[in-house]
Amino acid sequence: MRRKVIFLVVLALVVVLAFPMMTEQGGEAAEQKLTESVVFQIDAPKYFINNQLPSVEMDVAPFIRNNRTLVPLRFLANALGVDSDNISWNDPVVTISQPGFPVVKLTIGEKLINVDGEITTTDVAPLIENNRTMLPAKFVAEALGYQISWCLEHQVVLVWPKDAPVPEIEKVLEYLVSFKCENLKEAVIITEPRVTQITCFDEAWQKLVAGNERFMAGETLVWNWEALKEHHAVGQWPFVSIVSCSDSRFGPEVVFNQAIGDVFIVRTAGNTVAELALGSLEFSINVLRTPLLVVLGHEGCGAVYATVDAKEELLELPEGYTPDKLLYVVGEIIPAAEEAMISQKTGIALREYATKINVAIVAAEIIRDGSGIAEAIRRGDIVVKGAKSMFDGSVVQLFQVDSANVDSFLLETGEHISSACTCCS
Repeated sequence: MRRKVIFLVVLALVVVLAFPMMTEQGGEAAEQKLTESVVFQIDAPKYFINNQLPSVEMDVAPFIRNNRTLVPLRFLANALGVDSDNISWNDPVVTISQPGFPVVKLTIGEKLINVDGEITTTDVAPLIENNRTMLPAKFVAEALGYQISWCLEHQVVLVWPKDAPVPEIEKVLEYLVSFKCENLKEAVIITEPRVTQITCFDEAWQKLVAGNERFMAGETLVWNWEALKEHHAVGQWPFVSIVSCSDSRFGPEVVFNQAIGDVFIVRTAGNTVAELALGSLEFSINVLRTPLLVVLGHEGCGAVYATVDAKEELLELPEGYTPDKLLYVVGEIIPAAEEAMISQKTGIALREYATKINVAIVAAEIIRDGSGIAEAIRRGDIVVKGAKSMFDGSVVQLFQVDSANVDSFLLETGEHISSACTCCS
């Protein structure tokens, strides 16, 4: 009997002593420990946890749509402490139900997020991309107790616990910078200097078209700049002459993705030409022998818009500014503005129409007044194209002047381009 009593006392002590430990362990299990930091990089199928290397690989990369960063749900949730088993899919609803976190529900195609029964509107709906559910990082991270920050310089999204100080991620950023630099070192030899001179206008134009397509697709070439500098130290062999506007938003080398030494450019406000500009073009055509001349207008041309405004008595100048040499620019564009106004177009349509007409007038002026240029066209040595660069980066051809139509083009334009001009209608 005594032995039985002692056994019961010992058992009771074990239970009493073990209970606080069990309670403490249970409490820790109930509290979800938050990840210190998670870094995603746009267009990179990997992420980094707690400023540690190596990265965690993914089979899809984050991307930006409608000014929101979309990340793969499963990888984001895993990085923030959610087990894959606690992410469920019941088409079209995705549910996150990790113990210690709120229950989060999202519906594919709907701009709503349900957090513990409370529904909030989002500005981007979850979607399916490459067989992965992609959703706005901001709303899901905040629902799980995190905050989010965007670094434009490194194109990264940083996620860390709400109300916590910004975490240290220098190790990750150093890795990303060095990785980018190594990639650039490899990419820099993509294109070597052009060693053959382009003498055919069609080949020259196709080279510009291909470059613009690369620019539009975000797949621009990177050149071996050291080799280019050495190659062009002894001379230049551009394959095209371009007359374009001074507008900082429309650099021809950029929108056509060409290297130094490829493009001979004359830039003036409103892509107009006078004696100095014509002298430069005479040199590029008669001495450098470029087989193609492009007169490049652009969407939203301030010089053309201002000239039309002046004709409509709508032009407003900064207080205290009295135009001087700027009047020469306006004077060059007035014929295009006057001809466009005959069309009865109004507003932006009128101004964009004037831009097209201005391109044709400038082309005619170059051909008519530039020494040897009309003759070069008639011989078939050069072709002139009118084109227009758009805000979306694309370039649209407006017309072509070659040996077959140079005289009719000059006759049609004359001093003031005809309202029946087919190249600008």
